[in-house]
Amino acid sequence: METPMNCRVLLVDDEPLILVITTDLLAGIASSVTKASNAREALTAFETGEFDLLITDRFMPGIDGLGLTRILKAKNPHLKVILISGFAGTVPLQQEGGPDTFLLKPFSREQLLQSMRQVLELTPAEAH
Repeated sequence: METPMNCRVLLVDDEPLILVITTDLLAGIASSVTKASNAREALTAFETGEFDLLITDRFMPGIDGLGLTRILKAKNPHLKVILISGFAGTVPLQQEGGPDTFLLKPFSREQLLQSMRQVLELTPAEAH
């Protein structure tokens, strides 16, 4: 019953296993998935591709997920962002240039799909 979304995803996580698992979860959901193992790779991919959604790990060496979110949203304010982390805690979601939602690892395919639907259905005016 699930129909794939016309959604180009940039997936960023410094843990190779998480990249593989999340890519598998996105199969049949997103129209394309580009993987990056750190913020620098993500920035390079962002310069050469077009993306509707960024799914990024919160804690990574160098530029973390919040920093990457701010940089990429400055370049494309309409980019939707799901911040993922294995650490529960307060995440500043409702700030300018911040992520649209937070997903705690490990997450299921259904939780990922629900988060994607939630953020992709937001209009720019609703995101604030």
